[in-house]
Amino acid sequence: MDAKRVRDGLDADDDDLEKDVAPAKPGPTCHEALQAVLTLQEYIGAINNPFVHKLEVMLNSFGWTTRVAEAQSMKDTKLTDYFDHKQ
Repeated sequence: MDAKRVRDGLDADDDDLEKDVAPAKPGPTCHEALQAVLTLQEYIGAINNPFVHKLEVMLNSFGWTTRVAEAQSMKDTKLTDYFDHKQ
């Protein structure tokens, strides 16, 4: 409904547009998305249907891609970074 109000209000002043639109809430975290994928995989595991098999492939791909992206965003550390330095 908010999208329709925004679309209809494009001709209005920018001030009116900013008043009507609520700030967007943040999306789910990576952990929450992967948890949802696992829940769906458990649910559809017993269903024998061509669509479900395609969905399983897409969910596996999503999980793999998400984990790869998360691993690539990590920064390199050294083992000594985790110990206090004596001075």
